[in-house]
Amino acid sequence: MEFLSIFLSIGLTSAFLQVFVEKLANYCIKKIGKTRKLHDNLQKLARTLLKIQSLIDDVENKHSISNACRILIEEFRSVVLDADDLLDEIAAEETKSSKSIESKVADMLKRVQELAAEVEVYFISEISKRRPRQALAIPHGSSLVDESFVVGRKDEKEKLINWLVADNTKPNSHQDVSVSSIVGMGGTGKTTLAQLVYNDSTVAEKFPLRMWVCVSLDYDLVKITKSILESANKKVSELSDLDSIQIQLEKVINTKFLLVLDDMWNENPVDWDALKLLFRFAGSGSKVVVTTRSKIVSSIVTTTPSNIHILNAMPTEDCEGIIKKILRPSIAEPGNLTEMAAKCKGLPLAAKVVGNALRFKSQEEWDALLKFDFWNLAEDKNYIYPVLKLSYDHLPAYLKRCFAYCSIFPLGHQFQVDDLIQLWAAEGFIQAQGTRRIEDIGRDYFHELFASSFFEISENGSGERVYKMHDFIHYLARLVSTNLCFRSEENILWPISRTVRHWSLPHQNVRKETWEEFQRYDKLRTFILLSETPSNLVEVPVKFFEKMRCLRVLNLSNSGISSLSDDFAKLIHLRYLNLSGNAFKKLPESIANIHGLDTLKLNDCPQLLELPENLMKLIKLRHFSFERCPKITSMPKDVGRLTSLQTVDVFIAGRTTGYRIEELKNMKFLGAVGIKKLENVENRRSAMAAELENKQYLNKLELLWTEGDRGANIEREVLGGLKPHDGLKKLKVKGYCGKEFPEWIGGPAPSVCKLVSLCIHSCSKLDTLPSFDRLTLLKVLEIGNCPDLRSLPAELPRSLESLKIWGSKALEDSCKRSSGADWNRIEWIPTIEIEGQKIQTP
Repeated sequence: MEFLSIFLSIGLTSAFLQVFVEKLANYCIKKIGKTRKLHDNLQKLARTLLKIQSLIDDVENKHSISNACRILIEEFRSVVLDADDLLDEIAAEETKSSKSIESKVADMLKRVQELAAEVEVYFISEISKRRPRQALAIPHGSSLVDESFVVGRKDEKEKLINWLVADNTKPNSHQDVSVSSIVGMGGTGKTTLAQLVYNDSTVAEKFPLRMWVCVSLDYDLVKITKSILESANKKVSELSDLDSIQIQLEKVINTKFLLVLDDMWNENPVDWDALKLLFRFAGSGSKVVVTTRSKIVSSIVTTTPSNIHILNAMPTEDCEGIIKKILRPSIAEPGNLTEMAAKCKGLPLAAKVVGNALRFKSQEEWDALLKFDFWNLAEDKNYIYPVLKLSYDHLPAYLKRCFAYCSIFPLGHQFQVDDLIQLWAAEGFIQAQGTRRIEDIGRDYFHELFASSFFEISENGSGERVYKMHDFIHYLARLVSTNLCFRSEENILWPISRTVRHWSLPHQNVRKETWEEFQRYDKLRTFILLSETPSNLVEVPVKFFEKMRCLRVLNLSNSGISSLSDDFAKLIHLRYLNLSGNAFKKLPESIANIHGLDTLKLNDCPQLLELPENLMKLIKLRHFSFERCPKITSMPKDVGRLTSLQTVDVFIAGRTTGYRIEELKNMKFLGAVGIKKLENVENRRSAMAAELENKQYLNKLELLWTEGDRGANIEREVLGGLKPHDGLKKLKVKGYCGKEFPEWIGGPAPSVCKLVSLCIHSCSKLDTLPSFDRLTLLKVLEIGNCPDLRSLPAELPRSLESLKIWGSKALEDSCKRSSGADWNRIEWIPTIEIEGQKIQTP
């Protein structure tokens, strides 16, 4: 499958070039003013790189690629990334001398021009050989299916058939054609499921007219409409004009019909509306089934959410059943059949490939397959990755970069969306869009990948939504990022390519003597240590920081290091730094000299005594967290200068100027903040100085009192002054000593009407809760350690999905009484837990 990885990497190289050219254009507009020669050379650099890309695209589209050609492509990608590093270096103004800058740009231009000449000569020779590129055969679905070879999906089939045969139309009334969709990643059996229901005898009896059309990537309204007509008439049409085709089709589909639109990719709702116009001539009870890899397509075409059928991975026994069907009973089953089925990871396409590739093979050959990856199967027998590759090819360039980057994480890795977006941003993968926050754009990127079935929802055990990649999607990401991204494993520790840019490895693979080996890979942009348990590396050698000057992302969390050298500040490109879970007592003050740093994580550092006093120099910092660092008792002075901050997991309110809660005032972009030591806020006026109500991006807020009881009235005033923006979604109140909440939390007119989660912890004097019935989006309500609370609010919203109560004996006793009036308000809530025990309502 080497040639496949070449094709994939070409597309990725083009994506990186696009980023460089855009960055160069912005830089020339904003920064250039030193010399005309520098400006001209940078422009020549961009033009020459684009010329090389054009040559590569031409050869890739028309011809097969030799190993020599592949080497040139790898060199091209390397030079693009080196040029990008140089541009960042210039922008960071590390080199003060204009001559030095000009010299570096001139050297880079010379290197690129020499490469362009070599590529041009070589590719002309390649074209003259006229070796057409062999297209991989990818099976396309028709309406025919051999049911004897189909295994599994019985529940999904039954559900879809029940929907098809159900008569939901009202007599003598016009009703839009009902549309259902089957959604899943490539190879999950969407087309097979559609074929099964299409050919079911019960369904066939219900629909006098059945039509099957394969839509695929090339969406053409005329072509699709003509295909529907031909499927209806069961003959080829000579018509080519859309209007003529539609007029002819009107006469055919004025009966009850079933239409299957297989493999829909087009996500433009306008195009769907144009196609849907045909359905106005449909007979009563007509229905449409759409198969697609895209959740966006599914949401556009499906008439009701309940008609969306998501195909996830199959059970291992079903994959085993598919392999058995292909092997046939006359062939002896190998002893490791169950292991082989498990290797298919629930993907029926993989089971078919395995069965077909190893029919009539010996036990030894089966044993051998277990030891290597599926993509090493012979090219003519493996169509798993060509099928998945279609999804990758369909991605825009900016998503290809983000997807490929995910290969540095292990199989089964649980992705936290915000963390992943912060990494993408640090690497420069997210393209600016006017005044929109980079993180908001990155969130759109992630949801586009999720909608295209590159991610699936997973649970992390604590009820928090996380995401993972199917193993075969992860393998695809590894193919895409060959020689660009690398993840060390037990059997392969070191990358083959010295120009690898993104690298992750487990802590246990790092020894004191291996740090020198790392320094050979001085082009690295990402260095991430991964481990589920703390390590004991103690320190990072100074030379590591001297060599790794291109790093954008450095994650040394849970590595056991207890100190960092001041040479750390030589990482001038660094954007993301995670030092969580380590034994630092103090951080080097030089950390504040890394002016481009936008993410700093210091969570779970129990020995850390204080934060760098000059932290306010990091004016580009957007995400800052130091949760569970108990020895830190105050923020650095004047932290309010960090006006770009969006996430501050912990803000410690102080009593003196430069440390007070009013430091939050100018942080207009805050999306999440946890404010501790609210007992230091003197009154309502001081609380209002934080201006939480004006922070339009604020969606998560934690308000924490840690000691003392100044009286119920002053506490209520302070909490009243902390009224947030009305877009808030998550609120936690802990340690509050008032007897009741201010009006903005509940009652007849709460300002936080978009609240989804409300947690009330350790509020020792709280004896009354307001009505929450106006919080119509509230899903989670937690009440813990509130001993004076004796009853639930008078009204609870019907949106509530989870109610948890603990450490509040009077309230628990009230709720546990099966005859108590409280049950009338909570018996319909799906999940109720009291002291950790799930309660079955009467």
